[in-house]
Amino acid sequence: MVYDVVIIGAGLAGMTAALKALQQGMKTIVVSAGASAMESMSGCLDLCGSAEKPWPALRSLVSENPGHPYALLKEEEIHEALLFFVEQTKGSCPYHYQDGFNNFCIPTAFGNQRYTCLLPEGQLAAAAAEGRVLVVGLKGYRDFCAELMVEGMQKRGFKGWQAAEVDLDCLQLPGSGAADSSRSLNNLNNNVEIAVRLENSWQLLAEELSGKVRGFGSIAFPALLGLSQHLQVKRGLEESLGVKVFEVPTLPPSLPGMRLARTLTAGVRLLGGDLLQGFPVAAADLKGRICSSVIVNTPGRPRRVKGKSFILATGGVLGGGIQVEREKVSEAVFHLPVINPASEAYTQETSDTQPCGTQAKHNLADSDAYIQEDPNDAQRHWQITETEVELGNVEVTKDVTENRSSVILQAVPSGDENRGQSLNVNEPAIVDFSQLPTSDLRHQTSIFKAGVRANKLMQPLAVDGGVLLENVFCAGRILAGYDPFIEGSGAGVAIATGYRAAVEAGRVAEDE
Repeated sequence: MVYDVVIIGAGLAGMTAALKALQQGMKTIVVSAGASAMESMSGCLDLCGSAEKPWPALRSLVSENPGHPYALLKEEEIHEALLFFVEQTKGSCPYHYQDGFNNFCIPTAFGNQRYTCLLPEGQLAAAAAEGRVLVVGLKGYRDFCAELMVEGMQKRGFKGWQAAEVDLDCLQLPGSGAADSSRSLNNLNNNVEIAVRLENSWQLLAEELSGKVRGFGSIAFPALLGLSQHLQVKRGLEESLGVKVFEVPTLPPSLPGMRLARTLTAGVRLLGGDLLQGFPVAAADLKGRICSSVIVNTPGRPRRVKGKSFILATGGVLGGGIQVEREKVSEAVFHLPVINPASEAYTQETSDTQPCGTQAKHNLADSDAYIQEDPNDAQRHWQITETEVELGNVEVTKDVTENRSSVILQAVPSGDENRGQSLNVNEPAIVDFSQLPTSDLRHQTSIFKAGVRANKLMQPLAVDGGVLLENVFCAGRILAGYDPFIEGSGAGVAIATGYRAAVEAGRVAEDE
């Protein structure tokens, strides 16, 4: 069988691309090495979450960085992609948006506030929560602290927020024995276990809270209100208690993210798409600038998946789409050139097995550091150099009590090669981001901007700007030029570029 579109990667970009390709009538398969990062997502989908108004912020990103993936798209194309996504998820995991896809402002589990563009129904009431709000914690559940959230919100002027706690024993179903209670309730620390139990016993939770909700306009719960039946649980609680209910995302595994992943997977299957999950792509068959098939490392013997067009949506550094080694950085499937826009310094090595005979090798010694010094900053901070960039020795932490982000480094320095100050391996140094100018913060870390350059058709480009593979299209985190964590642009880029890649891949498939 020859597929019209072969999608490599089952994350947000890959699944959006699959749904669009299927809508266009393309015979489609999704190949992925394992579970996607969606299961650790909060469920909120950001277009440009670093600012209250996303569209001016988006235009600013593109103006400052012409290599940003948003620069490949028109604003109306981004609107079209977001509308398509909302339509595809409206059944079992509906998403909501404001006019013009402007941002919502919602509270976080730490009592801060954040901006986001698309909200799942379970979190929608958070954007309108005013007056008195009751934040409910679960006794023994360690991934959410109601008191911490309330304390943070009260510091921000929301004096009507109060905390309450319920015991998981209230979920004990009538007729269950003591042994079942000990195993399933006192030890219910897993998000999924609690969610499944709530699907069967949310009425008991409503009874437990019935005497505590008087005078409150809404109730906040940790995001545990069911998995496959989360809408029934949320709406049932609202009807029983007579108040608005919303969820607050907690630590992974994330129920909102799992719901989204399940909804997209079910949508692909419903439209007739094939899924080959749990097996990585080991190689690709290339003839000139055309890919004819990919080799999937399935048990027994590898499977060849033939296609007319291919969409590369394998993720970035964290997702495994970009492989980072000590001396080079490479794209994992087609060995496409990987660049870091913070530096134009990289070398190439010739290989007859790579597309167009080239493979980019990122030279860390010649490139900008992953954390760059700001010459205008009078505060002393550390700069990571080549010999210090060993990902296993770099840990990023956030001090939530002081609302401060820090990078803790532990690495062996290399004398004259260090452009910053040397680090003592026994005394980790702290880089305090709060001492850096806020306007320049997104320029301080550049490792997550590494990726593959693409043109406006989403085709991968060589160093000289030429198209490397004519029937391969890139989407999501594999693209170079943006940091989704600092910009709050990950979901927006994934949806918009996944949608666009599917449109272009469909055109190629139709022309064959």
